Amino acid sequence: MTAESRAADVVVVGAGVAGSVVASRLVRCGASVLVLESGADDPVPQSTWPDPAAGATLPVDGAPSAGRYPVGRGPGGGSRINGLLLSLGAADDYLGWDGGWDGVRDRFDSLGVPADAAVDEEWGAVDRILAAQLATLGVRRDDAWWRAGGPEGWGAAGHAWSRSARTTSWRGMAAGANLRTASPVARIALVDGRATGVVLRDGTDVRAGAVVLCAGAAASPALLAASGLAVRGAPHDHPAVAIDVRPSRPVAAAVHCAASARLSVRAPGDLLVSSWTSEDGSAGALLVAAAVRGPLGSVRADGRPSVAVDDRHLEVLDAGVRLALAAVRSGIADGALVDAPCDGWSTSVDGLRAASSSQRREWIRRRIRGHWHLACTASGAVDARGAVDGAERLWVADASGLPSLPGAGPMASVMAQASLVAGDVAG
Repeated sequence: MTAESRAADVVVVGAGVAGSVVASRLVRCGASVLVLESGADDPVPQSTWPDPAAGATLPVDGAPSAGRYPVGRGPGGGSRINGLLLSLGAADDYLGWDGGWDGVRDRFDSLGVPADAAVDEEWGAVDRILAAQLATLGVRRDDAWWRAGGPEGWGAAGHAWSRSARTTSWRGMAAGANLRTASPVARIALVDGRATGVVLRDGTDVRAGAVVLCAGAAASPALLAASGLAVRGAPHDHPAVAIDVRPSRPVAAAVHCAASARLSVRAPGDLLVSSWTSEDGSAGALLVAAAVRGPLGSVRADGRPSVAVDDRHLEVLDAGVRLALAAVRSGIADGALVDAPCDGWSTSVDGLRAASSSQRREWIRRRIRGHWHLACTASGAVDARGAVDGAERLWVADASGLPSLPGAGPMASVMAQASLVAGDVAG
């Protein structure tokens, strides 16, 4: 084993969203920060939607054995492979968080993250149709709904940095920190229950006064376990079902996930709807029963991880499917669903629309899956401010340590939690 003299006041493991927020705040407080990223500093992939078949994946301890989640390697972390949507859950989602809703919103506001939303002129055909359907249903439009903490409303989702370039700029937030890529960490170095740095996979001992894990919801718990520390969190995710449509006529590509809606179907079940049009002419909507969230369930016959399905999932998602079908009928009625047959009946748009309620819910049950919003995998091993039980000077600041999974995409909430953790590290 080789050893370094003290490399920094703080070592941050992972250069994703959480790591960049932590490093940025610590640098501003005058600390020397070394960020260790396992991936290479290669170009950001053009695709911004997770594809487990196209990139690196990690098995999740505590999830089904076949449950593998896509991970973003390199600076930017998971933000390299997702839509960079910024949305917060409803106020009640943060009851167990430090400072509650007000604390989360204040921390997010203080981050100064450049975020904007697609203007109406940028929306694609499905976005416009979906917006019209929501208006018909009487769901109010409020482009600040995702920051108001309210239980109902819809509006264009916020995007971080340039949505058109499909790029990540998280490194700019951590200006002043020392970033080392291609530096995978094997374990945390502990002396008498105190974190003194980390040990890389090549045996290098990197010393520091404190360690903050930001390696992600799959990797951070693995590092805790490899270091002999307890990992008691259960993997949580949102159940989702996608309506993927290929229209018979070309549809111009528009902003990815330009519109996002939160439709209160029946408390406590909220529905998140993200629509898209793609370069190949396909279009559709992703429906997430976001307020219905919990531990991952069994593995299906096709090997994909699932979530435990109950009547609340089905009720919320069935309402979403009917909404999406109405939207599709209004604009691309002769489109065909991209999906496998379901027990001998057609899964075309017309076939699914004509299906009975029980048939439609069975289709949903077969198609339901996790939404790659893995979280809470280490929550049982950390307190509400990210400090790890049984270890001094060691924190977790990523999605693995969230007190709960909010009813929304977790990126903004991860940033808020990372800011809180960084404040404690800075003292």
